[in-house]
Amino acid sequence: MQKLIPTLLALAATLPLSTQAQVSAAERDVLIEFYQATNGDRWTKNYSWLGPVGTECDWYGVECQSHPDPAIEDEVVTRLRLESNNLSGELPTSLGGLPHLISLHLRANKITGTVPRTLLLTPLESIDLSLNRIRGFGDEVLPGPPSATVFLIDLSSNLLSWLPPDEWLAHVVHLDLSTNNLSYALAVERDWPMTMSTLRLADNRIHDVIPISLTDFPALQTLDLSQNTIASWPLDEADPPALTELDLSSNWLGPFWPEHLPLDSAASILRLASNGFTRPLPAWLSSLELQELDISNNDIPGDIAPAFSSLRFAEIGKVALFARNNRFTGELPSNVPWEYFDRAIYNHFLNLGLNGTAALDLCGNELSAPDSLPLETIDAVHRGGGFEACQATREPALDRTFSGSWFHPGTAGEGFSMMLTTDWELLVYWFGYGASGTGTPGPVWHLATASITDSGVHFNKFLTTSGRFGNGGDLLRKDSTRSIWLERAADESLLLTVEGWRPPFPPGIACPGVGHPLECWGAYISERVEPVQLTRLAGSTCDTQLDQQIYSGAWFNPWRSGEGFVIEVTTSGDGLVYWFTHEAQASGNQLWLIGQAPFEGSRLEIPEMLEPRGGQFWSEDNPEDVSFSDWGSLTIEFTDRDQGRISYESHDPDYGAGSYDIVQLARPRLADCY
Repeated sequence: MQKLIPTLLALAATLPLSTQAQVSAAERDVLIEFYQATNGDRWTKNYSWLGPVGTECDWYGVECQSHPDPAIEDEVVTRLRLESNNLSGELPTSLGGLPHLISLHLRANKITGTVPRTLLLTPLESIDLSLNRIRGFGDEVLPGPPSATVFLIDLSSNLLSWLPPDEWLAHVVHLDLSTNNLSYALAVERDWPMTMSTLRLADNRIHDVIPISLTDFPALQTLDLSQNTIASWPLDEADPPALTELDLSSNWLGPFWPEHLPLDSAASILRLASNGFTRPLPAWLSSLELQELDISNNDIPGDIAPAFSSLRFAEIGKVALFARNNRFTGELPSNVPWEYFDRAIYNHFLNLGLNGTAALDLCGNELSAPDSLPLETIDAVHRGGGFEACQATREPALDRTFSGSWFHPGTAGEGFSMMLTTDWELLVYWFGYGASGTGTPGPVWHLATASITDSGVHFNKFLTTSGRFGNGGDLLRKDSTRSIWLERAADESLLLTVEGWRPPFPPGIACPGVGHPLECWGAYISERVEPVQLTRLAGSTCDTQLDQQIYSGAWFNPWRSGEGFVIEVTTSGDGLVYWFTHEAQASGNQLWLIGQAPFEGSRLEIPEMLEPRGGQFWSEDNPEDVSFSDWGSLTIEFTDRDQGRISYESHDPDYGAGSYDIVQLARPRLADCY
């Protein structure tokens, strides 16, 4: 499956450097070739590029410094930082002609091809090409030996099928190849540098790992092999000298626990969720002193006390336990200091920014509180509140009847469109409003996918975009403001758990940046509600079949990737359309529009697409504050079950009128009634 799937842009990268000196003619030529090779005329921001000689260091994303030889007056290019800027095409090999380049950060663009080997001729130290479409590394012949000492490589969310060549790894300290296509047995070579501190290979197709000897990597602190298909324990029996974070979640390591886990007692994070463990917790767990333990979504029976015993209750807000969806029974331990599960401080401690995650989740078990413990004490720190209410046997998985639009009446004006796709993925588009008090105005939208494994689905990898109407957009980063759980309840209803930060200021008002950072986050929320299904897709049951149901799904134009449509053909015969796009101005801000009309054969003509304004993320004021204005008209003519053409005419001259072809990107799973 192609994964859809993150650092915020550093402020320095958005400000042009002011200088009167010029770079050499050779470096200027390299920059011009780079601009042309990556379609610079279509960049989101290309301020000053191709300006007169002497302006190169004012070109957007170019950073310079004085030549290291004081006798030479030229400036030299040291950094290229053009994250989330709609770069496309292949990187030119001429980048190796920037002899002082130390940082190349081009994450979240549409760059294809390979990483030029010629970059090894530069003094490159840091390369971030994550969230692109890169397939490998170039093999150009070099005129001399490599001189780069690359210590940070981030190529996550690309299309790599193989590890980087050894010459790229000779000095690496931080290596992130998560979300690629490394579908083979993995051997972490002993001749990789002993200084490696971080190794992230999550979300690939790795099925086996030749046991990693952590004594060969004495500086390794973080090892992330989550979301693969690893069936044997990937670590040898040696005690790790430095490992503090181990993430093996979402693999096939169960049903048995290992007799020994090579973790030092000083380790802080252990994640073993979704591995199919079916045996009681092992004795060695109690010997650890963790700050976070995640054993969610297994089938672990028996006493949960060893999980609490593995935690280090040293400071409030620096401890977390996730044991959701297991088979734990009995009473909770009576000696737990519940106040240590402080969700706000925990997020700040782990540098998660606005990421909304509670520090305690025990739902989906058969646990009870001791008589001496008031339920309010647990509810105050538990995900979604209501610890007792979420203790229940797992229900069947979400099915096609849940496909459609949903909203919570208490926060009406935002909601989500959800569909179970033909490949058993749950695709969710959340339409709402900015969540932080940082001045992000207007509507925002997010998308996420997750595999259907049981009654509950967790979306913690929402993607957000930046772009401009008509030019598409870039998958920018994992959203850091919200996280949701969807669960099927015993009465066939849907339960929604929402976590995030409610902004402390009205829309468009920026945080003053004074005092403790938490003041800018606003109020943390973790609520469990029962949303209302606004629409259900035609064809989700055998008694709701319609000819037009084949048009339900996600649609887009490949040349305008990063924006598109969700079309719901409802049981009433209407077409409900969400248009997920961006503002026409060069703000990069998102925009979503919504409209509904009855089908006329294969034609859908919506006279009024509505544009929302005035809302905030998960706010009880939304029902009164949100307003909709008439943006203009939209017509969709379907020429086949997976092809069509849209035309639009906006009342706003910045958007104007136009038309283009669309194709179906994802299709919902409907009832088989033959």
